Amino acid sequence: MLAALYGSEDFVRGLLSWDSSPKQVELRGNVYNINGDLINNVTALWCALDQGHYGVASILINEGDEEDIRQSIGVSSALHRAAENGHYDCVRVLCNAGLSPKTKNSNGKTVLRLAAENNHSSIVDFLLGYNNDEASFNELELLASSYMISVWHFDEREPSDRMRTLLKQSLIKRVLLNIPKEVAQPISAYEFQQECQSIDEFDQIQYNVDRLYLEALLIRERILLPEKEETFFSPLYQRGFVLVERGEFYQCFNLWFHIFQLYQRMELETNLQSFVWLFCRMLAAGIPIPVDQFLAICYLTFQSSQQKFTNESLATALCLVAIAAKVT
Repeated sequence: MLAALYGSEDFVRGLLSWDSSPKQVELRGNVYNINGDLINNVTALWCALDQGHYGVASILINEGDEEDIRQSIGVSSALHRAAENGHYDCVRVLCNAGLSPKTKNSNGKTVLRLAAENNHSSIVDFLLGYNNDEASFNELELLASSYMISVWHFDEREPSDRMRTLLKQSLIKRVLLNIPKEVAQPISAYEFQQECQSIDEFDQIQYNVDRLYLEALLIRERILLPEKEETFFSPLYQRGFVLVERGEFYQCFNLWFHIFQLYQRMELETNLQSFVWLFCRMLAAGIPIPVDQFLAICYLTFQSSQQKFTNESLATALCLVAIAAKVT
């Protein structure tokens, strides 16, 4: 165990040549981990992986059994810990030994996500090639978009460099592995922009903060909408409020009308209050309300989803009647 802890490959080989029985490999003890915490009941393989001694880990993997290989490190598996700490060779050895990088730790994070969150690009690149599937690219691109979404005033601050790095890495690997995206057609809600499908396209937008935010929204819709993930909607509403503050009322209408249609597609409860608020803001700013937009919302009030006689729905209907007098 001490030989593994200090990374002495020759000493480990010597000990195993003397006694390579499973009992020898699976001996357990108490040691201090790389962070200085005392950890009980761990194996020599655990020690090697914790310290990043991939050569020793490789030797022990060849001698140990599957249960030993899967020995946990703290609350995470050996593979998760290796990815989180940037031990590329350990990750490679463990994957080649049969551990699945698709498993999640106790916090629900995969090996790929841990590597990406901690800026270990070589491990990310290896895992994308090892997994070689759309799900892994989606996971990475969704993480990249989350960095942009987390920037509240996206028109005033630079997005995280992590978003650019991860998206570019994903696009390069998609091309190499021939795993193209299936992107949606351009629509008015997203200003007729389409998700980047090549490095050249991404290079043209990577320093345009507003366009990067749209890219993040497009990525989230492609990945989260099929899963009917309701958290997908919050950043869309957020963008609408920012558009109103900019005076881009018509673009806000297009975006929120798109949201309403998505709510209907997902069979979620809908209401028209956001449109009433938008129309009131337009009137206050002296912006004319297009007749076609107003009639589109009025038409929605007759749909079955809006035929619930609540105080909220009645208030919305009365507001629309009042606004109608101002529409020209």
